Amino acid sequence: LLAGRYRDGCVRLSETASYRVPDAWRGALGAEREVVLGFRPEAVRLGGGAGAGIPATVYASALHGGHSMLHLDIGAEAIIHARAERGERQPIGAALHFELDPDLVRFFDPASGLALGREAA
Repeated sequence: LLAGRYRDGCVRLSETASYRVPDAWRGALGAEREVVLGFRPEAVRLGGGAGAGIPATVYASALHGGHSMLHLDIGAEAIIHARAERGERQPIGAALHFELDPDLVRFFDPASGLALGREAA
């Protein structure tokens, strides 16, 4: 879970990291507000391509049986977990970018903790 501020179609997660919100969520988030962005490790897609996506630095890497788990630092003392293919090798300290599968993200109200509902597609 990552706290951020939604404004102009993006959630600002840290000084260097922003997430472009899928269209289906924009009505539920309103004009500008504090939100919590939630996603599971399998929602992370490594390699935004040519600097696209959310910038991160590899903090740690661990093999978990059939897959690897990367721990990515996105700044502001926020570490996220990314499930990757078993053969994925990223050295500690490596800079990379990632995207989030828009069907697997959720947003929450930070005051109440309640999930926000997205618009019907």
